[in-house]
Amino acid sequence: MSRECKKYQKRFVAYLDRELCAQETKLIAAHLTSCTVCRREVQELQELFQALPALPMIMPSERYDEQFWQKMRVLRQEQAEGRAKRWLPGLLDFRLSRRTGLAASGALALFLCVVTFFALKQNSGVPRNELYIAKDIELYSNMEVIENSEILENFEVINMLGDLEQEEKG
Repeated sequence: MSRECKKYQKRFVAYLDRELCAQETKLIAAHLTSCTVCRREVQELQELFQALPALPMIMPSERYDEQFWQKMRVLRQEQAEGRAKRWLPGLLDFRLSRRTGLAASGALALFLCVVTFFALKQNSGVPRNELYIAKDIELYSNMEVIENSEILENFEVINMLGDLEQEEKG
């Protein structure tokens, strides 16, 4: 069944009861001429409507309204009693005074501020290695030398070569 069929299917009862405007009636009639599925559905609805008058009409008793509303009152009362039984008796009566409520709200706000402060302090965004560098800035003043530490590994050999060079000159 296509999307178009579903759109028209919602209006079939109103179409059969002649409750639609002329334009909608023409649209549905045009659709029914081209769609066998919808046409069959409308025929089934017509057969159902024709069978309805043969069924006996059921009339409510004179006290129907009174009995209905009485049953509704009993049902609501049972539901209210059932709700009251489910909860602990003291839980429904738990209320904070205005002063206690304000104190609790203030304590909660203070707690949230402290937690937020420590959470932000830990995640300051500065990497730990940069913090260590800032603490021991004198050690890192010659950073270029430290970065070129491969050269320093052969420092003794370089010193010896320098000494040999001076001996040859002198």
